Amino acid sequence: MGLLGVATASGMALGPAVGVAAGLVTLARNVGSVTGASVMVGVFAWVSDAVGSPPAAASVGGFRAAMGMGAVLVLGLAVSSRRSPRCPVSME
Repeated sequence: MGLLGVATASGMALGPAVGVAAGLVTLARNVGSVTGASVMVGVFAWVSDAVGSPPAAASVGGFRAAMGMGAVLVLGLAVSSRRSPRCPVSME
């Protein structure tokens, strides 16, 4: 049972609001994906150019820097989401 099955079973009104919410979630996911990929490529290129060593070593350095930055961002997101207060949602 997908999202629409849950909405139907709970008695929520289906209509344009469901489509708008789904569209906004999709837009946010796509923008985040494109932005993240662009930033990671930029970090890779910046570190690869700065290493000044043979191409194989430069690409390894760029890969390590890009993946390291991604890991730091994911860990930071995990820590910040654990510390933020949860707001109860009322369905009334």
